[in-house]
Amino acid sequence: MSERALARTGTLVLAGFALLWAVSGLHVAPAAARIPLLVAATVLTAIVLALGLTRPRPQVTRRLAASWMRRFNQVGAVQGLLIGGVCLVAIPTGHPRLIPTLVLAIVAAHFVPLVAILRQREYLGTALALALVAVGSLVSYVLGMPELAAAVASLGAAVVLWVTALVVTRPVMASSTSPETVSRV
Repeated sequence: MSERALARTGTLVLAGFALLWAVSGLHVAPAAARIPLLVAATVLTAIVLALGLTRPRPQVTRRLAASWMRRFNQVGAVQGLLIGGVCLVAIPTGHPRLIPTLVLAIVAAHFVPLVAILRQREYLGTALALALVAVGSLVSYVLGMPELAAAVASLGAAVVLWVTALVVTRPVMASSTSPETVSRV
């Protein structure tokens, strides 16, 4: 698959989910601040998309396994099932405010297999950053601040995903030793 196609798809998906995370965290903001924050999140997403989608990319091809799409979809399906399970357990047990924290931990974990599937080593940093945000969110929840926990999870995830959307679209340069190998510059 071409680097250009992977970078553009990654930018769209990551920036889109960043916006969703940002919007999901707006409920903790004062009512008067929600619309300006929504506008700010939308503008930031548009900037990330514009930067990511317009960066020049060489026409190199990243060699992915023949089964990459099947494996990618499997990771997504497992992630979806786990998130559904969190909701099915957290709500009836009286812990619905823990959902953003637990979903974030699942999202963080889902980036680990994507490193190998998409040959995108930057996703290790994304997984680590999201996991650290989830830990901060969990600490807030345990200390009796569920609204802060939701804000930390939602807004922290948004920032990490916006940054990742820009990182994965950095220009690449083909290695001089192998046409299939690309390295980030």
